[in-house]
Amino acid sequence: MAVSDIRFSAARYRGILALLICAAPLALAACANKEGEGADSALLGPNSGKGGPVTPGTSRDFQVNVGDIVYFSSDSTDLTPEAQTTLQKQARWLAQYPQYTITIEGHADERGTREYNIALGSRRATAVRGYLSQNGVNGARIRTVSYGKERPVAVCNDISCWSQNRRAQTVLQQAASRADQASRRLSAQSLADKDGAISAVSGARVGHPRADGGLRMQVASGTDGG
Repeated sequence: MAVSDIRFSAARYRGILALLICAAPLALAACANKEGEGADSALLGPNSGKGGPVTPGTSRDFQVNVGDIVYFSSDSTDLTPEAQTTLQKQARWLAQYPQYTITIEGHADERGTREYNIALGSRRATAVRGYLSQNGVNGARIRTVSYGKERPVAVCNDISCWSQNRRAQTVLQQAASRADQASRRLSAQSLADKDGAISAVSGARVGHPRADGGLRMQVASGTDGG
């Protein structure tokens, strides 16, 4: 073998070795990244959303782990099997967290008149309310409202959008505690008592001395100025 060939082979091997040395850290980093993602997923568990762990009993928990929306077929108020499954989960969750009340918002797709879709959305919300009541949710905790076609979540002249807009959404509200309600009643009563006291003072009869030494009675006015 010529000297030049030996030098060429040595240079080629050095080049290959350099490539291997450079590639090794990249391969290790890729492996570590995969392991890290798997470890993170295992730590977060099934109750984790894209934004991180979900706290049980929160509105985010309700949306992620229960589902706050059910969908309807065109011009229908019938609850599909999938909708019934979601509503059963909602009923169980609401039984576990009685501090919440809910508003069921009924919606429709863009087809049809505004009046017709308001009525359709109302019937859809009522259907959801009835099913939740049958599954143990106290009707006093539920109110309904219809937005018809006024609040679409997808806008296009196609079934892919219409099917997303034919829905009923369960929205949570934090119910006022009994202590809060009692405090509000006391505040209202206190204001009423103050108003009554002011009215009594405004209508009081006060005496003014007369020229002959007697008293002239006058009803006090609650206003100043002429």
